[in-house]
Amino acid sequence: MISGVSQPSRRPIFARFEMATRRSDYQVLPDFKSYSSGVQLIHRSCNRRIWSLGSMALCKESPITPAETPFDDQAIYEFLEERTTIPVPSVISEWVDTGNNIHYSIKEKIPGESLDQLWPTISWEEKEKMADETAEYLRQLRDLTSPYCGRVEETGIVDQMLFNCQYPEPQGPFKTEDELWNAMVATLKGQIPQKALDRLRAQMPRCEPWTYTHGDLSLGNIIVEKGKVVGIIDWEWSGYFPVWWEYAKFRGGVPRWIESEWWELLAERMDKYPEAHEFWEKFHSLVHKVESVYRSMDPRKLRVGNATLEELLDDDAYVN
Repeated sequence: MISGVSQPSRRPIFARFEMATRRSDYQVLPDFKSYSSGVQLIHRSCNRRIWSLGSMALCKESPITPAETPFDDQAIYEFLEERTTIPVPSVISEWVDTGNNIHYSIKEKIPGESLDQLWPTISWEEKEKMADETAEYLRQLRDLTSPYCGRVEETGIVDQMLFNCQYPEPQGPFKTEDELWNAMVATLKGQIPQKALDRLRAQMPRCEPWTYTHGDLSLGNIIVEKGKVVGIIDWEWSGYFPVWWEYAKFRGGVPRWIESEWWELLAERMDKYPEAHEFWEKFHSLVHKVESVYRSMDPRKLRVGNATLEELLDDDAYVN
């Protein structure tokens, strides 16, 4: 009850409902049993939820925590609509429930199906066409560059694959490669010998121009209708990143054992930075090695991290 506001008695309504429910299996309410709600939970990840609101909208609920990506979807979509022809949804409404510390965002639902749902049913030629169309949209992003590494509103970036799980808060924005590098290795210092970090830093490819990057090009984020890519969604990891990050993250981040065909098709159509992928694999193996101190780690990943460290400390391999 709201303080200071009188509430009408609700007992008569409940009485009528109770009377109805006692009569012949809801016969006085023929639509009650057949009713199917248009509000459905369609995705859950950690403590986030995405709800389908009928056929035209989605509601995303996300906790407000330091590790959460900034809630700047509207700024991102407006930016992309102004600068590209990439089909993206629009934000209908968003608000913060301060009582529960939850951010809610209602977005337009792009008609069609996600490519992960269609993938098992379409031909190889259709799969190639989807990769071609997606890559064409990505080329538009390659033209969007910035003097800083950060999000569209020049705020910090969040990407646990570029930093690590022990460093989840937004980082940056960064003006220089050294600033980015120092943030990347902040939790490795004191855990990994400085000589190894210096040698790895020398292998880091040039980052500029900072280039707009989607950052999560899995099948579930590509929307298709009538054999055509009609939407690319889930831009929460996007921003101005090293010019090689889209390629390196896709090669290392998309689960190739699950999406092996997509992994091959799209990777071969992207601007390629193999040296960046190699650099990131070494960096990430050191991250796994350090993380193994804090949490249970796949023994194989720990072996890879140890091998990387041994290689970086091998003086014979780094003769001046």
